[in-house]
Amino acid sequence: MEVATSAHNTDLGMKVFLAALATGVALLFAAPQSTSKKVELAHPFYWAASDPLRGDWQGEGGYVAQVVRAEDKILSVPNLIPDADDVGKYQANIFRKFDVPNDKPLAALHGVLSGSTVTFSGDGWSGTIANGHFKGNKGDEAFDLQHVTRMPPSMARNRRRERLYYSTERTWTRGPK
Repeated sequence: MEVATSAHNTDLGMKVFLAALATGVALLFAAPQSTSKKVELAHPFYWAASDPLRGDWQGEGGYVAQVVRAEDKILSVPNLIPDADDVGKYQANIFRKFDVPNDKPLAALHGVLSGSTVTFSGDGWSGTIANGHFKGNKGDEAFDLQHVTRMPPSMARNRRRERLYYSTERTWTRGPK
């Protein structure tokens, strides 16, 4: 009878040991891993100076362009100050159409402001922005573009949804005639 009691005590001791081990492991993994808290900082926003040359250009010739000032490249990078050498310099990316996913520019032109005219060149193209027109050419190919203000495609889709919702809601609230 003493042998049976001893075996029972050993089994009970093993069960208590395993339960304590399992509890310890669970507490170890449930405990916070580090005591320092991560602080999220808001992305800095920098105002871009108003510039009538910056933006989208569209018109004749089967091309469109997006023009940015050279110093705009750093506006989204914290703690950088525009380089004095970039003042008055522009980059124009030439495309066939706007808003094509993963589209790469056909040409990247670099230009310099002189008076009220920007003169561009690059990738075999040359062009100027003067008197509200961006004219460019490469051999027999040419374009004449004007500055346009476009609505982002996502906003246009949301506006269509809003119009549909409001028109549907209006018929529901008006009721039968």
